[in-house]
Amino acid sequence: MKTMKKLMALALALVVCLSLSVCAFADETPTEFGSFTKTYTVTGSSSTTVIYSPAEKLNFTVVATDAPSAYISQYTGDAWKTAAAALLTVETDGSYTTDGTQSSYSIGVSFTTDLTNIPVGEYYYTIEEVAGTALAVTYDKTSAISVVVYVTYVQDATGAYTTEKQAKVYLATDQSTDSTGKKVAEFTNTYALGELDITKVITGSLGVKTDEFAVKVTLTASSQPASTVSYTSSVAGVSYTDGSVSGTTVASGNLTWTANSDGTYSATVYVGVTNDTTVKFINVPVGVTYEVQELDYSGDSNAANAANAGYDTTYAVTTGETEDTVADSKDSVSGTIDDSADVVTITNTKDTQISTGVSLESLPYVLVLVAVLALGAVLVIRKRRVED
Repeated sequence: MKTMKKLMALALALVVCLSLSVCAFADETPTEFGSFTKTYTVTGSSSTTVIYSPAEKLNFTVVATDAPSAYISQYTGDAWKTAAAALLTVETDGSYTTDGTQSSYSIGVSFTTDLTNIPVGEYYYTIEEVAGTALAVTYDKTSAISVVVYVTYVQDATGAYTTEKQAKVYLATDQSTDSTGKKVAEFTNTYALGELDITKVITGSLGVKTDEFAVKVTLTASSQPASTVSYTSSVAGVSYTDGSVSGTTVASGNLTWTANSDGTYSATVYVGVTNDTTVKFINVPVGVTYEVQELDYSGDSNAANAANAGYDTTYAVTTGETEDTVADSKDSVSGTIDDSADVVTITNTKDTQISTGVSLESLPYVLVLVAVLALGAVLVIRKRRVED
């Protein structure tokens, strides 16, 4: 009887020991997990894009979905979820900032190393992306990464379990897979960038193809763009005066954004153009608005930029397959950047009429005067004939 009791006690001790040291894995081989990927896919019409991602802070949230009962019982209600979520750390912790030089970023994930009061067992989590505020970015709100952490006792060299614990992080069995069956741990965001092109055409019998003009370009965004918007022009050194602003255009540069009182941001630059040239603004976030205004080159000799005076100006905007010609009475043209490149064509026309020496406005009066004189001459001639 005593022998039986000893055997039963030994068996019970063995069961308890095994229950404390072994976590049952799913049928499939688990995939160890130490990081996931944040990827940006750049879309839009910017023909010479050099931006791979916006410069922004990344944020993710960790949600605890299950834990061993021995852990949950330490807390009241759902308080265990908050405590358990704090055990799993995402590398960014809300402070990881992308730099725009690459399209993918590896984000590390780790479980706490202080396992003193952490019961052995399985801890389940999901990691989700928190949408940021970068302009023209569509955040991945459909993906989630399922994670399971196994906390077990460590075995010594003989295979015996010790009181030391270890934690290993794996992708959960329900994590989505790609076409090859490989588990996918990735968030993919879309970054939409557009382009603004400004083209010059000079025409008319007196139009000079080499005349140069200054154009004022203003871009406005609802928030500060997270990419560097740059421009290039083949014409530099064009002097201009725009009210109290004077200067000389340069061939290329990056836009500098200024905060406005209404919360928007704007950037203004003056660029030089001449016949058959194009200024390109690239990496412009979709949704940014623009205004293009050629400075005053009218026939007024007092115009600030009268060196090339005498031109009539018209604008045409082409977006995709659509062209809209703007009346020449407008002194600027506006639009919004979308995923089709916007092309603003500015046409300057200078023509003249051969002078006849007679003002058309006074011609009717001249004709009446001629008629009166002719009638008077006829009456005088008739009177003399009668007297003779």
